[in-house]
Amino acid sequence: MAKLGSDVVEPMLGFVVDPLYRISAGKEMGYEADELKPLVTEVIQVVEQVVGSDTFYKIYNTRREAAEATRKKRRADLATEAVANPEKAAQRKVGKADRRKRKADADKAVVRENGGSANSKPKKRKKKEDF
Repeated sequence: MAKLGSDVVEPMLGFVVDPLYRISAGKEMGYEADELKPLVTEVIQVVEQVVGSDTFYKIYNTRREAAEATRKKRRADLATEAVANPEKAAQRKVGKADRRKRKADADKAVVRENGGSANSKPKKRKKKEDF
């Protein structure tokens, strides 16, 4: 197995750091992301050893700041849109509520298919003396 040196890894570091940041910071959702966190920590340590702490964290923090700036810009754009175009903002809210309802209905359907009820606890078995 050939080892990659700092001169090979450093130009690609930005592409490596983005997904590592998203998963380690909890920005990715789902059970897969939770399972990947220990692996991501290990990969960060290995990459940090290869390129050096200063270089790695300089690029890591640059990517983190860029992601936060993008997130803030998106929020500001949505707030501006809500003021400038209230009908569109209301449609967005209604659409979001509908998506949540559909997801909840789908989750309930899965529970029903598996033989349970989404809103009730499992029934206790009756003892023979109760018959």
